[in-house]
Amino acid sequence: MNNVLASSFEGKDHPLKVPARIFNLGSFDNCTNARYLKYSFSPNVNDTIRTIDCTNAGFQYYTIYVTDFEGNQDYAEVYMLAFDNGACSGTLRLSGSIQEANGVPLTNASILLTKPDDQNMQMMSMSNGNGLFNWENIGIYKNMEITPSYELKDQDRLDIADLKMLQDYIMGITQPVNFQFIAADMDEDNRIRIKDLEILKQLIITGQAINPTPWRFSCELDTIEKLADLQKIKKSIILDQYTS
Repeated sequence: MNNVLASSFEGKDHPLKVPARIFNLGSFDNCTNARYLKYSFSPNVNDTIRTIDCTNAGFQYYTIYVTDFEGNQDYAEVYMLAFDNGACSGTLRLSGSIQEANGVPLTNASILLTKPDDQNMQMMSMSNGNGLFNWENIGIYKNMEITPSYELKDQDRLDIADLKMLQDYIMGITQPVNFQFIAADMDEDNRIRIKDLEILKQLIITGQAINPTPWRFSCELDTIEKLADLQKIKKSIILDQYTS
């Protein structure tokens, strides 16, 4: 599947009709010809269209189901970014979610919405108990950025086991999994080495570290398979960088 698509529509008069099939990027089955596969937004094979208008423009989170001739199904999580071309200004809702690497919602995180060519547009939202945040009654334009931050320090979550894990990786004994790579890169230079071990040791002992930011965010990237993937991390969501 295409993990993310972007499109636009003309305000209230011309809503965007999104077919589930548009996300397909080469699905196949071992007993059904590809042209006979069915695509839907739910297990119901007839649930094939979503409508985006002034009431729900912005990020769209979908589950795309693929059904073969025998009724067997598989699915994938995708999302879409729908831009209003201006006619909906003042009537839109932009929403999203933020969570920790283990899937736990992050509460009371600050999410800043800015427009680089308009210094007066800086809108803050706070994530709720479910990690959800939103802005109401705004226009959505391509040159917008969303940047999360979180200042709460929780020293009790770091202990000698974290130090041992990092040490074992540097010595080649163990391999980090997914977002453990981010946690191990203490100085945010996209490398994991002895310097990171020293920083972590200092943080555990004194509660102080050279990096003033206690939390590091990954926008868009949801899986880290190797160390080189750290270079792909984006600290902000820049809306006009999405493919169409």
